[in-house]
Amino acid sequence: MALPSELIDRIAHLLPPADRRSLAAVCTTLHAARCRWFRGAVVQASAGDNWLDELAVWLEERQACAGCRHLLWEATQGLDPADVWRFFVELSSIPRPSHHEQQVAAYLLAWAQERGLASRQDGAGNVLIYRNGTGGGEEAPPVVLQAHTDMVPATAPGVQHNWSADPIPLVRDGDWIRANGTTLGADDGIGVAAILAVLDQPADALLPPIQALFTTNEDDGFTGAQGLDPDMLAGAQWLINLDSGEFRKVYIGSAGGGSSELELVLPLEAGPAGGVLLEVQVSGLLGGHSGLDISKPRANAAKLLAALAHTLLEAEPKARLVNMTAVTAANAIPPAGAAHLVVPAGHAEQANATLQARWAELQQQYGSLETSMALSISQRKTDKGQRVLEPDAAARLVGLVRALPNGVLKCDSTLPGQAETSTSLDILKTTAAGTATATFELDLLTRSSLDSVADWRAIIAEIGQHYGARVSQGETYPGWPAQPDSLLANITAEAYAAVTGQQPELVAVHAGLEVGYILAKLPHTVEAIAIGPTILDEHTVNERVSISSVQSFHAALLGTLGRLAELQ
Repeated sequence: MALPSELIDRIAHLLPPADRRSLAAVCTTLHAARCRWFRGAVVQASAGDNWLDELAVWLEERQACAGCRHLLWEATQGLDPADVWRFFVELSSIPRPSHHEQQVAAYLLAWAQERGLASRQDGAGNVLIYRNGTGGGEEAPPVVLQAHTDMVPATAPGVQHNWSADPIPLVRDGDWIRANGTTLGADDGIGVAAILAVLDQPADALLPPIQALFTTNEDDGFTGAQGLDPDMLAGAQWLINLDSGEFRKVYIGSAGGGSSELELVLPLEAGPAGGVLLEVQVSGLLGGHSGLDISKPRANAAKLLAALAHTLLEAEPKARLVNMTAVTAANAIPPAGAAHLVVPAGHAEQANATLQARWAELQQQYGSLETSMALSISQRKTDKGQRVLEPDAAARLVGLVRALPNGVLKCDSTLPGQAETSTSLDILKTTAAGTATATFELDLLTRSSLDSVADWRAIIAEIGQHYGARVSQGETYPGWPAQPDSLLANITAEAYAAVTGQQPELVAVHAGLEVGYILAKLPHTVEAIAIGPTILDEHTVNERVSISSVQSFHAALLGTLGRLAELQ
C-alpha cells in the first residue's frame, strides 16, 4: 500500500499540542513490533481520526519504509551528498546480517528495475547492476564498483535488537553517524549507498560504463566473492572496492588469511554439594575489527577470562570451572564475556578477592587503553545437579585459550606500526552441554601479507591437538599484491588531491578484502584500489562513520570515475 501524499501532509501539519500522541501509542500494533525504532518520535492528531489506522497498517506492513522515513529519522536530514544518505537510510531499514542478505538483494534488484537498469544475480546471491557510460564516457573501459551487502550483527549488553526484522535507528553525534547500542552497518552499507548514488546520477553525467557488484557474506567468510560468476564482469578494466574505512588512505593491496576452528569435547562431573556459583563477567572492552585494530593493541575478553579462571583454579584447588564464553562475531575482537565457576560454601569471599586482585593486574596491563574495562562478580547457590568440568578438563580448556597466539605476530619492517602477520581469537563459546560432556568452540583468524599464514595455522593446529582439540581449517583466502604504480592508483590520488588539496596515502591494509578473490576470478588483468569514508570501531557497537568524510569520499569517487571516463 502506498502512503497517500495527503497523509504525509496531515502528519507534517501538526495539530494543537493538546492532541499530541506518541506514534507508538497511536499505532498499537506497531508499538508491539517496532516501538524501539520510534523512540522520541511523535505525531499530533485528533482522537478518532480514521486515517491513523491506515497509517498504522501501512507502517507495520512496510516496517515504516520510504514514505515516512524522512519524518521519523532526523539523523541524516540536511547532510550531503543527500542521495548517499538517503540510500543509507533505506539500507538501514533492511535486516542484512551475514548469511541473511536475501531482503537487501531483493531491494537492489527492484531498485534497478524501477530505473530501467539491467541487473542479474548469480548462484552465490551476488547482485550486479549495469549502467552504460554517459556524458562522453560511452566508449571508456568498464569500471567495477564493488561493496558487500552484509554486516556484523553486534548488540550491546542490555540492548534488544531482532536482527531478522528490526531496522537500525541512526543517531547524529557531531561529525559522526552511529547506531544506538548496535553495530551501524556503515561497513559496508555506506559503500553500497555510494554505488547506488553513482548509478542514480543524471543521464548526462560524465561516467564510464559501470558494473556495480554487490557481494554477499564478506564479514563471515567471503563466500559471495568466492562464488562469484566471473562472466558477470566481462570486459572490466578497473575495480574500485568501497570498503576501506579510512578516507585519507587509498588501499593498493591487502593481506591474505585463513581461519582455524578448534572443538574441544570435555568430560563433566557433579559439582560440589552446597557450592556457590560465581558468574564472572568482563565488559567494556573496545573490541574492534580483528585485522584493522589488531595492532592497537586491545584486550581480548577470551584471554582475560582465561587469565582469571587460571588464577582462581590455581589458588583454590576445590574450585571448578563450568564454562567460558566470549563472542561478538567472526572477524571481531570480543569486547565482553563471562565465565562460570563453582567454589565450596564459605570460599566465595576469598575467591572474589583472588579474582579482584588478578583483575587489578590486568588493569595495569591494559588500563591506559581500555579505560572502560570492567569486572563484575555475582554469586548464588548452585542448582541441584550442577555439572562442572573435571579438573583436568578445565585445565585443558583454560590452557588452550592461554596458549593460542593472539595479536600481532610480526610487524612490517618497511611500515612502522603496521602489522604484517597476526592471529585473533575471535570466538570462544559452549556449543553443547549435557550431563556427561560439554563441547567448546574456539575460532581464530590468521592474516599475513607474506606467505606465512600456512605456517601459523600449522602452529595453531599443533597447539590445539596438544590439548586434545579437533582442528578444522578451511581454505585460505588470497591476498591482493600491492600495486603502488598502477594507473588507477595515480588517477584516484589526483581526484583525492582535487577534493582535499592533499595527496592520499597509498597503503596495503592488514585485513582481508574481497579484491583478492575477485581479481583471481577474472581471466584478464584488472587494476584495483579500495577507498571509502572514515569508519571507526567496525564490528562493534561503537561503530560510527564520519559525516564530513562521506561527502569528500563521494566527491573523490565521482572525480575518479570522471577521469576514467575520459580514457577512451
